[in-house]
Amino acid sequence: MIKTETINRLEDRLAHLIGGVLAKKESQIDFLIGLNQLDDILISLHEGQPVIDDLTRFLSRYRAWPEDGNLDSSQRKRLGVFLNSLNQELVNRHDTDHFKLAEEIREWAQRLGTGSLKLIFKSSGEQASLADRFYSLLRRESEEMNILLTERGHLLTCLDDILNSAESKNDRMYQHLAASLIYFLKLEGYKTDPYIKRLSRLKEDK
Repeated sequence: MIKTETINRLEDRLAHLIGGVLAKKESQIDFLIGLNQLDDILISLHEGQPVIDDLTRFLSRYRAWPEDGNLDSSQRKRLGVFLNSLNQELVNRHDTDHFKLAEEIREWAQRLGTGSLKLIFKSSGEQASLADRFYSLLRRESEEMNILLTERGHLLTCLDDILNSAESKNDRMYQHLAASLIYFLKLEGYKTDPYIKRLSRLKEDK
């Protein structure tokens, strides 16, 4: 009888443990799906496409994220990077609807604990200089590498992820970042021919 009770307790604990692991995995998958949606919205916004409806739906669907205790520090940091870029794009659209969404994004950041978001206002119709655009590209690449290195830990794995993003997303940053990383690895003595071929095929396809 005692043996049976012990086995039952062990089965209950095992079931509870498995349930917790599955719930955490599901939460991680949901986070990645949501982050990918946010990335698509940011790219569309950067290209001047309408995003108000998509962003409104996103903020409504994931409104619990800032207080979600399941988000670890790496996830919060990664989300904060996207929120900062999104906030900057929104405030420079110079209209009420975009400003309202920017305010909501800043509230998200405060509740998330990522700190105050930077604001750099441009006058309506002002075109960023070539140097400003280059600096912005480098800043985005630095943020992306910081996130990838936290998650992956090795440059070759990061490069593979960057090339995958370059193939699937309409964002030149990934091509530029991949080329820079390939050149650095080549200087360090790594064999980069397979990566060069992938990047070359990508440029031909584009």
